[in-house]
Amino acid sequence: MFKLYRVEGKSLEPKITETDLLLGIRPVIFGSFSLPKAKKGDIIVFKKPGYPKMVKEVSMVSVDQYVVIGFHDDSIDSRHFGVVYRSEVCTRIVWIIRGALFKRLRQGLLRKTSDQ
Repeated sequence: MFKLYRVEGKSLEPKITETDLLLGIRPVIFGSFSLPKAKKGDIIVFKKPGYPKMVKEVSMVSVDQYVVIGFHDDSIDSRHFGVVYRSEVCTRIVWIIRGALFKRLRQGLLRKTSDQ
């Protein structure tokens, strides 16, 4: 249900940087309950045929399609491959773990503890 991603690339800087980790939630249906669809401004991870998994911001939503953008002119996004279908979405990002925070957490987790 949850998935952790390490960011590669600068498409969404300064909002998301290469040192950040992203915690995503998979679009799962539980009987008659389903998690909410992504909305404008959400960050999603998706897989388009012919491209690697990508992370982009949703700029427009219609029925089961999303228009996604990167923040740089050279970003590969909906301007290149068109809409992202809901079935192509892997996860919706629910938490951005900043690189500096991740580094501090990792150091804290790996730090030796004393019995004294």
